[in-house]
Amino acid sequence: KMVELEKRLLSLDSGDESAVSSAIEEFSVPVELNEKSALN
Repeated sequence: KMVELEKRLLSLDSGDESAVSSAIEEFSVPVELNEKSALN
């Protein structure tokens, strides 16, 4: 999916923050962090 996201971001012809955010959100998946996660 990262390659697809990269292609999508490169194809955007503007610096429109909402377009970039929308593209990233489209490729995002929800995750649940446990208490041992380094991201927690």
